[in-house]
Parts: sequence; structure tokens; C-alpha cells
Amino acid sequence: MERAIAISVEHVSKIFPNGTTALHDVSFSILHSDFVVIGGANGSGKSVLMSLIAQLDAPSTGTVETAGKVGLVFQDADAQILGETVLEDTLFGPRAAGLPKKDADRIARTTLATCGLSEKSDFPARLLSGGEKRRLAVAGVLAIDCPIVIFDEPFTNLDWPGVKQTCAILELLKSHGKTIIVLTHEIEKILGIADRFLILYNGTLCFDGTPDAGLDSDLAQWGIRPPLCSYRDVHDLFWGERDADL
Repeated sequence: MERAIAISVEHVSKIFPNGTTALHDVSFSILHSDFVVIGGANGSGKSVLMSLIAQLDAPSTGTVETAGKVGLVFQDADAQILGETVLEDTLFGPRAAGLPKKDADRIARTTLATCGLSEKSDFPARLLSGGEKRRLAVAGVLAIDCPIVIFDEPFTNLDWPGVKQTCAILELLKSHGKTIIVLTHEIEKILGIADRFLILYNGTLCFDGTPDAGLDSDLAQWGIRPPLCSYRDVHDLFWGERDADL
């Protein structure tokens, strides 16, 4: 069965009032239930693109269309916390949608269970770990039944356990058939489960293809560290450039 288009971006440009061009003639489409990683260095236009897809802003030229609500998980998870406790925070969306109290409570508790936060339902939301806050943000998105979810730099400020928790919830959302976009320059942490790989560089879409094809490209030219490298000993644990004579 042919899948429907979930997101359509056609010849989109975004120019700010000061004349800065954040995006230039960007076009692509994403199918329902696709898992897409959009890579790019800081300042490449990833967050601007996210705001356009989520209709938080309008393009200067071009069109953006989505099939259904878009849920956002920002890199600053604290910015999305609205309730005092984990349960109160998850209840915010269903209550704002006007659902009866009993239905809102059922949906909130179900999504917390899905995200592995049931035991923290009465815990102060702002005292959660970084990974748990990401899961709480996802619970809020699931509670309002968004078919499309965008993660903006989801691994920012996370330790190893937090990265694992975030990867687990991303994999869970993929298994549930959600359309997922992950905006990140840390592609080595998530590219392995992606269906599509796009790369933005200075506001231009410079690659759109499979993850394998992307890894065969010269990623460094677009400000992305090639992830296919090996570490044999302590001398390899350095990301800078060494003088060959040292």
C-alpha cells in the first residue's frame, strides 16, 4: 500500500528582517511513519525549519503542509514543563483540549506508562533527570495524539544514561508508526534507525537520501564529523587535528 505524504516542504525560503537568509529554496517531502534525521552544524537552519513545519512561523516564500498535528520536543526540555508534577504536566494538553477530567486522567496515565514514567507521576517535574524530562516532553506530545513529532537536538546536555533513554523513546515512537524528525548534529547517536537522512548547510538542503548514501558522502564539507571511525587506544580519543610531526 502506498503511504501518504505527512509533510510537504516546497521551495521554502526564510529571510529575517535584518536580511539574514536562514533557509534558501528548500524542498522535500516525508511519508507517513518515516523516521528522518536532519543533520547539520549549528546555524545550518535546522531549528528554523522546525518552526516552519510546526507552523510557529511562516516562510518568506514557498509552502509547508502537514497531515495532522505536529508535536515538538525542544532541546531545552525545561522550557516545555508546565505542571508542578509529572502527572499535572502530562494532563495539561488533554485538559486544554477540553476533554472530561476522567478521560484526560486516563490518557495522561497511559502515556506516562508508555514513556516509563508511571512511578514518577507525583514527582516534581523540574527535578527529573535530563533524560526523564525528554520522556516527559514526549508524554505530553503523545497525550494530545500528535502523528508527527519533531525532536530538536534531543541529545543536548545528556549524559550516557540520558542518551540511552532518549534513543529508547525514539525507537518506541518509531514502532508506534509516528512520523519522526530528529534535528541533530550528533548523527552517530541515532542515524542507525533512520529511514531517511537529510543535511542542511548554510540554509540549503545539500543532501537527501538514505543513511548509507549519506555516510558515503564527504560529511565534513557540511560541518558534520564523519561518524564511521574507530577508537583503538587513548591516543584516538581526541577530536582535534594533530600535527603529524608531534
